[in-house]
Amino acid sequence: MPNPQPIEWNFKDLVLTDIKKNGGWVNAHAHIDRAFTIRPDSLDIYKKYMLTEKWDIVDAVKNASEDEYYRRISKALELMINQGVTAVGSFIDVDPVAEDRAIKAALRAKEQYKSQITVKLINQTLKGVIEPKARKWFDIGAEMVDIIGGLPKRDERDSGKGEEHFDVLLSTAKKLGKMVHIHVDQFNVQSDKETEMLANKTIEHGMQGKVVAIHSISLACQPKEY
Repeated sequence: MPNPQPIEWNFKDLVLTDIKKNGGWVNAHAHIDRAFTIRPDSLDIYKKYMLTEKWDIVDAVKNASEDEYYRRISKALELMINQGVTAVGSFIDVDPVAEDRAIKAALRAKEQYKSQITVKLINQTLKGVIEPKARKWFDIGAEMVDIIGGLPKRDERDSGKGEEHFDVLLSTAKKLGKMVHIHVDQFNVQSDKETEMLANKTIEHGMQGKVVAIHSISLACQPKEY
């Protein structure tokens, strides 16, 4: 008997078919207000500086007008739509530098493309939530977004108030009836224990099931006993 011919199939096609069958791609963590801001002359800066330094270096691209933000955000959404993305959750800078220009532009784009992609907006708190000006813009942003965002390490570094940062985020989200999406344990060091603190604070504020931790890579540094 002749040997049976191997069945021809393509793994990529199989995966893409299943993704489409289940509703399409979901981009769960983006920063679309900063899309298309890296240039050849800035690549060297982003390679050389530490993450904590980049929190302020990006100020250089946050002085854009609302229309410029809208152009960048719209271009990013159109690219995702063309790639089959059906939903995206994106952090948007709302702070003393960007003020409300980026979030206003993002809300315009969200409305413009609502028939093609579901957009959930999250306020990015690169300047923290403790310093008075930063807190002012956090409060403004919290009212405008779908999900409350946070970066406790910023306030821990600046004033030793990382725990208070958690309290501000969770109490605000609870008051407004919104979820929370927090950057934690990003430095891949054993001294980072923000994921544990977030879990404890989530229980303390009664926010179980409404909180997402992003990154949490420092967990991999902990001993198994931890």
